[in-house]
Amino acid sequence: MFFHDKRGSAKYSLLIIIKETFCLSGVDCLLFHDDAFTVEILSDSISFLPKEYALLQFLFQNQNQSLSREQLLDHVWSQEAPIDRTVDDHIYRLRKKLGKYIHLYEIETIRGRGYRFSVKDKHGEITLFAENTLLQQKTRELLHTYHFLGLGEQLVTMLSHQQKWGLPVDEDFKCLSYFSKIDVQRLLESNDHSFQHRAYFLLLFYIGFSKNTAKALHFCEQALQSGCLPSYGQTELPINLISFYVQTNQFEQAAQILKSNWIMAREQGNEWLHFLLMTEEVIFYTAQSEWGRAEQSLNELEDLLPYFPGLRESGLWQIHKGLLTSIKGNEREGVLDWTKGIEDLQRSQFLPSLLIALQYTRYLGNKQAALKIISKLAEQQWNQLQHKLGWEKYLDRLEAQLEQHFS
Repeated sequence: MFFHDKRGSAKYSLLIIIKETFCLSGVDCLLFHDDAFTVEILSDSISFLPKEYALLQFLFQNQNQSLSREQLLDHVWSQEAPIDRTVDDHIYRLRKKLGKYIHLYEIETIRGRGYRFSVKDKHGEITLFAENTLLQQKTRELLHTYHFLGLGEQLVTMLSHQQKWGLPVDEDFKCLSYFSKIDVQRLLESNDHSFQHRAYFLLLFYIGFSKNTAKALHFCEQALQSGCLPSYGQTELPINLISFYVQTNQFEQAAQILKSNWIMAREQGNEWLHFLLMTEEVIFYTAQSEWGRAEQSLNELEDLLPYFPGLRESGLWQIHKGLLTSIKGNEREGVLDWTKGIEDLQRSQFLPSLLIALQYTRYLGNKQAALKIISKLAEQQWNQLQHKLGWEKYLDRLEAQLEQHFS
């Protein structure tokens, strides 16, 4: 699900308007800033240690739900072996730091269970906002802008506030928020969203994680034939498969998809599809060592960046520029460009784009000796991301769910 809008920069003021409206009316916000481990409440900014921050964010995202100590340990300390007391100590610290906002928020102890984060009841005010059609429209516009600008962190935060304010949450945006964080568990287990809304994202995860390329391709082909995907998934999954075909040396299939989708993009006048296909062209020609055509496509991609000023798009362009620059012999500049692109993708908080870029870099690094340094950096980044997100433990369940629908 992608949106294209050339007016993105003008919409930054929208967040300020919405936020001030809610604050003045008594509907209070928690804004999480992952880069600094700070949480903004009204005009106040509170600093937390990394584990405190992760615990508060998880509690807030699951507000009004009783969470056991085991659940909290699994989420915040998944790669460690702490004890229940660790959770209790961190809850104590959170309560202390949030102390002056006890009239707004509460971390309750649930006897025999664990803890629950709750927002003090403002039902009347929330109902008023939930019934405000203009506010719903503006909120959705803001979500479109966040996605358009590649601002994954802000998208997730805004959706969390939507739920608190009682505004209707679009199913596709909610699933997109799980996807942007590579929250495989939430997408697998969510009973609030139909399989149709989750299927496209689950398929992309499987393509990215699984080493069984034949099965991944089978699932995707069955999904496209079944017609069960939302319209954006039906349109974009074939384009996502171009890189997949390239990395499995199925260049003829990749070329066919490129050709048919270029025809569709031009007929529709769809600029976003144009950007996607131009990116895939760079991949297609680079993988076949057609350097001139790859560089031409890269230059055309650069010409599109003013229309798509997001970190995600600039990051992808910078990565491909770095790869081609290194292959042409300027390794130092190439590494700098590639690293800048990776940093942009990390800042965007759209983790799947980072995953795809690392996957492709590792593939190309195995073919091109000139990418020795970049390949090593990509492997390190991949291992760090895998260790942080732990997607391997969900692979069997992911495969089973896709087999159930696309066998």
